[in-house]
Amino acid sequence: MSGLPGWNSVQDAAFWAHFWFWFSIACLVALGASALVSHAYGLRKDALLEAAASSADQKRLRAQQEVQQEERDRHAAELAKLRTQLDQTSKKLDDERSLKSRTRAALAAIDAKIVRLIDGGATQLMVRMQPSDFATLTALIGEPGGSDLLGLTKTGWVQRSASINDGSLGPTASVPEQWRVVLKIGGGLRSR
Repeated sequence: MSGLPGWNSVQDAAFWAHFWFWFSIACLVALGASALVSHAYGLRKDALLEAAASSADQKRLRAQQEVQQEERDRHAAELAKLRTQLDQTSKKLDDERSLKSRTRAALAAIDAKIVRLIDGGATQLMVRMQPSDFATLTALIGEPGGSDLLGLTKTGWVQRSASINDGSLGPTASVPEQWRVVLKIGGGLRSR
């Protein structure tokens, strides 16, 4: 150790003793400062990792939301398609159940030629029908708008237990009773 500077001099040894003391204090201060900087960088690293994880979670959540939105859109499209089909079916059923359709069906059940003559423009027809047919048509005429489609007038002629096949409109098979009726046709009863 004798090779160290100021080792043999009191003044030099005092200087170097103070120098190394204050140098060690400066190193301790630098150590504390570097520990604080290290701690700050550690906190920043944690914050950045948390932000990256949060960003990944947000991307995953956004992707899930997009998939869910696509599913909702697909379901909405399917639902709209089904509603359209339902509306078309409902319209078809309403048409089938309409007063006009039911009246035309009742007349066709008596004789199919009646409907063809109505569609051809006939406004008045003489028809033979059973009392049950007369009651059905009377009930249809009694519904709102029914009297605009059809009018009935019974002529008083009644034929019992007969089969009539003379070319007139009405049943051709033998039925218990037939009435002769005048049909007054409204324009709304024609097929359009």
